[in-house]
Amino acid sequence: MSYSTVISALGQAQMWGKAESIFRQTYDKRNLVLYNSMMAAYAKGYQWRKATELFNTIQRESLRPDLFSYSIIINAQCLANRWDAAMKLYQKMKSIGKIQPKAVTLTPLLKILPELDKEQANEILRDAQELRISPQRLKVIYQISDRNDFSGDEGSWDGAEWNDDSEEDSTRL
Repeated sequence: MSYSTVISALGQAQMWGKAESIFRQTYDKRNLVLYNSMMAAYAKGYQWRKATELFNTIQRESLRPDLFSYSIIINAQCLANRWDAAMKLYQKMKSIGKIQPKAVTLTPLLKILPELDKEQANEILRDAQELRISPQRLKVIYQISDRNDFSGDEGSWDGAEWNDDSEEDSTRL
C-alpha cells in the first residue's frame, strides 16, 4: 500500500493527525501525488491554511502543481468561504495554459457561483459550457451543495449568461 493511499484514507476518515504523521515520515520520498493526498486531507478537514501552505511548498520544491493540485486547493478555498482566493487560483491555473479546467475543478466554483461577482460568475459559466456541463447539471451541483436556492433569490444568478445551444454530453461530470 502506498503512502498516498494511506494518507488519503486517513483524510477520508478525518484522522488528520495520523495523516500528518505519515506525511512527515515521507520527507525523502515526497512527490506531487503525496502532496496532493495531504492537501486533499486538509481540504476535507476544512484546514485551508495548511492546504495552502502545502500548495506553496509544492512550488518552492520546484514541483509543478497539476490539475488535481489546483482542484484541491480551489476546493479548500471554497470550503473556507474564501471565494476571491479560489477565483485567483482558478485564474492563475488558466493563465499557465498547460492546465485546462475540468469538471473536477469547476464543481466547487459552481457551488459558490452566487457568491461571485457577475464577471466571475460568467467566466465560470462560460468554462462550464465549454466543458458541456448542462444547465440541468449545474442545478444538481448547486442543489447538493451547502447552498439551497438556485433560483436567483440569493446571490448573483440574475444576469448570468448561458447559451444552451448544444446537446448535453452525458459522459462528463
